[in-house]
Amino acid sequence: MTLIKSSLLTALAITFCSPVTFADDHKHEGEPTHKEMQADHEKAEAEHREWADQIAEARIEHRRALATLMKVQAAILEHDTELMEIQEEIRRHREHGHEHETEIAEHEGGNEDVPHDELTESHVKYQKQHAMMAKRMKAATHSHEELMEQIAELLETLEEVHGHHHHDDDDDHDHDHDDDDEDDDE
Repeated sequence: MTLIKSSLLTALAITFCSPVTFADDHKHEGEPTHKEMQADHEKAEAEHREWADQIAEARIEHRRALATLMKVQAAILEHDTELMEIQEEIRRHREHGHEHETEIAEHEGGNEDVPHDELTESHVKYQKQHAMMAKRMKAATHSHEELMEQIAELLETLEEVHGHHHHDDDDDHDHDHDDDDEDDDE
């Protein structure tokens, strides 16, 4: 009886202590072994870790890009504010010009409430303001053109990158459809 117990215990130990070896011995031809499956899983897991690292790095780069875009947005808002200031100066300057025209017309009509030397002084002031506004407008126009060129270049680059991604996706879809076509032929 001891011999039977011993043989039975040995058989149980072999069965439960080495299931991979026992199971691999019963695999069908052409099927991967458990070790091969585990190696595939380890390889896949290594790729998963690599992909997760790539995604984390890309997300960090996206955050930096968004911060940069916020700076671009701030620059556009600053430029727009400058244009609004110039626009308000133009409004006031035009108003001054209309008042000056009215004073000239009244003076020519015989109204001496505004002496000619004051009209001349007002006109000199008007011309100086106009020259300053012309300089500001020239600088603002130059800044605007540069800003729009830079934004256009950025958009062109983004479209190129985005277009490449769509091309890659189209290629993937074409392969998928090729596989489907093969299935249909069978």
